Formats: sequence, structure tokens, C-alpha cells
Amino acid sequence: MSMPTFPTSSPKREESINQILSSIAMEELGLSHILNAEGEKIQYVLGTLEEGSLPEPATVDDVLKVNASVQNILKATAYNQMFLNDKMINAINAPIQPGGSLGEIVGSYPTLSDLQEAVPIGVPGKYYFIDPYVYAWDSVNNKWINIGNFTGPQGPVGATGPQGIPGPTGPQGDIGPTGNAGLAFSPVLGMVMNTTNTATVPSATIVPFTSNASAMIGTTFVTDGIQVSEPGMYQVQYQLNVGPGQSGTFGLISENGGLGMIGRAVFQAAETSETATGIAIVQVRLAGGIISVVNESPTTITLINPPSGAGAVATLSVFKLSDPPY
Repeated sequence: MSMPTFPTSSPKREESINQILSSIAMEELGLSHILNAEGEKIQYVLGTLEEGSLPEPATVDDVLKVNASVQNILKATAYNQMFLNDKMINAINAPIQPGGSLGEIVGSYPTLSDLQEAVPIGVPGKYYFIDPYVYAWDSVNNKWINIGNFTGPQGPVGATGPQGIPGPTGPQGDIGPTGNAGLAFSPVLGMVMNTTNTATVPSATIVPFTSNASAMIGTTFVTDGIQVSEPGMYQVQYQLNVGPGQSGTFGLISENGGLGMIGRAVFQAAETSETATGIAIVQVRLAGGIISVVNESPTTITLINPPSGAGAVATLSVFKLSDPPY
């Protein structure tokens, strides 16, 4: 198996952040393929997959074993989602560090074509000036790239020089081949939380949220949870910090054309606070659907801040897996 390659040049801070975000996007794409495969696994066992099914109908034991396998994959994926979310936030908020080697400008050319003809293969750290930009060699894609404007403050207007002799017209270059269409990737994800010290949730009432905890891509924060902009299959996970001495059940519900009361989390009375976690695949049939967490317990449940005092009484995150049809 081949190993990933990394630029040997010294990219700017913005380029480094873009590369990190691109790697996150590709990991998200890989996770979506894994989760789609898990969905097809269930369809295969249930006999609803168009491409094929078991020779004989699955038994209850077969279905339970497959369900347990899928749950393990979903849990691992959810943990990885939290890691990728932290990675994305840290990349976006990365501080600017002083110092570092900037390389040197070793020449200049009137146009990019002139540079490409004179220096077809560059050296990392050796830059060329094409007014008003600086070009560096991208050793990953083997091409010259514009790394920014190098123009200083406006100076005084100089004297007009003599008219130069027109140069000969160069030959027409060959038309290059049309490249392959790129892969379109438009993630839909988001995470919200309740950062109050306590939250009281009556029976059959939706858990309230106070703010978004990460960048909202294709999603909108609402007090009832997360509103998604597109229909599709979504992986949904929530985590609640339940106060001591309580027991009951929470569940997921999708309003505006979705499936309700799934992904239940059952918790029992405890002397200390307990974390109730639920995860499920939710189908949202219409754009603008709101995914919420509801108290299915017969009594009011009080959520509290974790014992560390640094966190949230409730969090809810979504990630789009696929578009319709399913």
C-alpha cells in the first residue's frame, strides 16, 4: 500500500490550513463510504438489497449479530467524528507563529509562461517574482504556484522610458488534453451544545440547546437542535450529562418529514452523575428538517454540568452520509 506524500516546500500558513481541512474532508468522505457499506450490509441480511440477498431468510439471531456489528462501526465512527471536529477547530484557530525560513527570491520573469519555459522544474525555497506576485515550486503537483502579492507601498511615478522594439510573435502552442472531472464534495455537518450549568427537561419535551460548538456546514443552529438544509441519510449522536439519582430514556426525533423516536439512550439511577449517549442513522425526507433530542421518561430529568465543570450539559452532532434516493 502506498504511503501519503507531503509537500517538500515551505507552504504559507493559509496553505497549510487548507491542506489540513482537505485531509479532514477526505477522511469524512472515507467514513461516509464505510457507513454506506454498513447500511448495505443490513439491507443484504434483510433481503432488501437489489444486487443480492441471503439464499435463505435471515434468522433473528443473524439480524442481531449484524446489528451489533454495525453498532460497533457506528461507535468507532462517532469517536472519529469528534476527533475530526476538534482537528478542524484547531486548524481554523491555529495561531500565527513568528519566525521560520522564508526562502529567497532568485529571479524574475515578465509572465508565468516565461518562467515555465526558463525553469521547467523548480527547487523548493527558491522563489521567482512575476510582478506583482511571487511564485514557488509545488513539488507535489510539479508546477509553479502563486503564493501571494509581493508589491510594496506605491512609489513615485518615474520618468517615461523610450519605446522598446516589438519582439517577434511566438509560435502558437498545442492545445492540451481536457482533464478529468474532479470529485465534488459538499459536506453537511454541525454540532450544537447547551453550556448552562443545569437544564430541566420535562417529560415529552425537547432538550434545549444554547449555541453551536463547531463550524455549521449546510446546517443551522436552533434551540430545538440542528436544522439541516438538505434531505438525506444522517448519522446523529448526542450526549447528555444526567444528574444523580435519576433514571429514564431519551430518544432522537426528526421533524418535518423524518423518522422519530430512534437512537434511544436508557440510563439508571446512580449516586453520581451519569452520561447518556445515543447514536443512530436518521432519514430526513425534506429540506429544513430539524433533528432533536426528546425526554421519553415519564418524569422531568435534570441535566447538570460535568463534574470537571468544563463542558456542556448536552451536545448533539450530525453528519450527512448520502443523498436520496436510498
